[in-house]
Amino acid sequence: MLKYYKTSKKSTAIEPESICPCCGQLLIPQDHIVLPPTKKRILDVVRRHPGIDAETLRGLVWADDPNGGPENPKAIHVHVHQLNRRLQLHGIRVRGSCSGGYRIVAISNPTNREESI
Repeated sequence: MLKYYKTSKKSTAIEPESICPCCGQLLIPQDHIVLPPTKKRILDVVRRHPGIDAETLRGLVWADDPNGGPENPKAIHVHVHQLNRRLQLHGIRVRGSCSGGYRIVAISNPTNREESI
């Protein structure tokens, strides 16, 4: 079954082999999504580490920052929310849960209900 996501230029089919057989995450070509640097780092870290917890994600996203990133530990949640608003156009989002950590999921319908990929 093909899944579709929209880019700013066209809709692109995601072939079944575009889903990682190990972790089940969606594999999206990086050139299809244009993001600010912090949002891009968040998406890249979640792609590489599905199920990552918020504190580890925060540490990896701001690893190069000499101050260690924002003082407020909730800043990562704000950035993820803003990232999801941008990713919604592509039919995906970064979903966090207390038990499962952050992972990429597909938005299955316009009401923003998602299914894990």
